[in-house]
Amino acid sequence: VRELDSVDLLGATTWSRPVGCGRWVPFAGVLGGIRREWLGSFRESRFPVGGVVGVRAVAGPHSAFRAEYQHLRILGDPSGDRSEHQVLFGLSLLLRND
Repeated sequence: VRELDSVDLLGATTWSRPVGCGRWVPFAGVLGGIRREWLGSFRESRFPVGGVVGVRAVAGPHSAFRAEYQHLRILGDPSGDRSEHQVLFGLSLLLRND
């Protein structure tokens, strides 16, 4: 049996505020988007919505380390609405850090 093919398109709006000397920048926001899944001619759309919280540690004028937690509620799933949780770590490249 083949796996479902899927594409997620998510967008986020976040609010952040530097703490202390500005090296640590906590943030929070909302997420939303669309998830398309298909197998052959069977196609289905789901709608993830949720929130994000995290912190960015500025390492230099053009880079920062990032850790965040995302909670998504998947709407439109035929088996019922369900939740997904993710913890992400990454590197941010800053084009302008004013």
